[in-house]
Amino acid sequence: MTPIRLAFLLVGLLVSLLQLSCGEESGSASIAELDNESISDSNPKSNLETTSAVAPESPSEPTPAAEPSPTPQQVPPNILIFLIDTQRADFLETYGHEQPTSPNLKAFSEDALVFEKAYAAASSTSPSHASIFTSTYPHTHGVWNRIILPGRENAIYPSLAFGAITLAEVLLDGGYDTAGICGGGNLQNTRGLSQGFEVWDSKFLGAKNRVQRSFQWLSKTRKKDRPFFLFLHTYQVHTPYLPAPEYVKIFADPEYDGPFLKAWQDAYESYSSRPKVPGAIRKIQQDFFNPLLPSDHTEPPPPEDINFLKDLYRAEIRQMDDAFGELVAWLKKEELYDNTLIVVTSDHGEEFWEHGTYGHHQVYDTTMHVPFIVRAPGGPRGEVRKEPIELIDLMPTLVDIAQLPPPPSMVGRVLNWQTPYADAETRPVIGESNWPEHQIAWRVGQRKAMLFPDEDRKAEVYDFAKDSLETKDIATKADGLAFLQEVEAKLSRWMETCLQWRKDFQLQPGNREQDRMSDDALAEMEALGYLDTEREKKGNRIIRPPRKSKKKGGE
Repeated sequence: MTPIRLAFLLVGLLVSLLQLSCGEESGSASIAELDNESISDSNPKSNLETTSAVAPESPSEPTPAAEPSPTPQQVPPNILIFLIDTQRADFLETYGHEQPTSPNLKAFSEDALVFEKAYAAASSTSPSHASIFTSTYPHTHGVWNRIILPGRENAIYPSLAFGAITLAEVLLDGGYDTAGICGGGNLQNTRGLSQGFEVWDSKFLGAKNRVQRSFQWLSKTRKKDRPFFLFLHTYQVHTPYLPAPEYVKIFADPEYDGPFLKAWQDAYESYSSRPKVPGAIRKIQQDFFNPLLPSDHTEPPPPEDINFLKDLYRAEIRQMDDAFGELVAWLKKEELYDNTLIVVTSDHGEEFWEHGTYGHHQVYDTTMHVPFIVRAPGGPRGEVRKEPIELIDLMPTLVDIAQLPPPPSMVGRVLNWQTPYADAETRPVIGESNWPEHQIAWRVGQRKAMLFPDEDRKAEVYDFAKDSLETKDIATKADGLAFLQEVEAKLSRWMETCLQWRKDFQLQPGNREQDRMSDDALAEMEALGYLDTEREKKGNRIIRPPRKSKKKGGE
């Protein structure tokens, strides 16, 4: 038995003993289900007839982890997650976009199960991926793209806790070959997201390159007698927009001659001549595009410029879509398609000044609503599900399908391919952003509250039954105010529980700048929940470098 398996099996045993000692009447609720007084007994079970492990409201009284399925599958499926960074759902044809951005994804979705309302846990890359990989909220794992402490000019870049149990670790421990082939940027070894991946290859190269690199691993490196888990990530759709000219011609107005046309042409020529640019995502954006944008991205450029930026975004999607089509064709040719569970999703979307800014720093649906398309062996084909789900539900679902013991730290739940949960419309869907201001989205059914805990900005409420674009704030109306008060009554409790969960499961994030910080700065980090000095004094460090892969990645 490996150390990882032993660790969370021992935790699971302790959980069960604690529940027996506390008694059945403790009745603790889930972090994600603080909005519900009870959970209906009519909730469906998972795809393998198990229930999910959900995080309790009080981590001192845990809910026991679910047992593996009593009726095992004959062969565990391969698992492939294709994650399109910065892909908002409504720019895909599958989700109603009228322009031909994604014909291959559309064809794939017609042979798969589409979740119409899937939501990310965060509006930026690092926290969203950490949530996907651990099934915990950002308020628990603390892995933001950056953190600016009061009085400090330099940012801190947290990394996932060494003690976190990730999806890749569970699958690796369960007999899967694991590889993460990613697009660089915030998906680097230093962010701790590579834990559990035997191969971790992360470079800012286009979707086609990343897909072809995956072919190399699938055909030459992995062990053919074991199931595989491939996490395939691309920054193709992320800024800086560098689509090839043939894709731009599909969408751009031929009459457009504004400043962003030259910015794209110069950026594309520069990157094409030297694709291995250190810090390419930030450097190319700063050198070519940012000079044309207001420093805080709040003042929108003229409509024709915005339309051209959207066309570049569409062109990037179409270029990514061609790479995805190549992936599907290769899997079919190699006879891997039908025995591989394929998930297509994103970590967050993109805003084009619909709500006052450009990028992905807010928790409106332009940034939080993401695609979620699943083709599972023996699963539904051509169906659309309309209940809301969260990306933190992905890990419990895949662990359940792989018939492996669920880590008790997970707060998501197993998705059922056949039937929605009875409480799907009353379970809160929660998302966060931390920069440049802390924002929290709390959605229940058709209503959504946006809160700004550390700012003077007033809370907002939207009713999606009447306002799908979030343009009519009803926080001061009677029904909106009542909903807001309900959410505010639960928010502090939820935040406290998340931080307690962080302590109980040793999820304090790492900080690569720790050794260079002053005592005052370290004390501030501890106050924010990013360090545990007492544990460090006892020699049980939480802040550690990422685990080294068993195989060398990135070669």
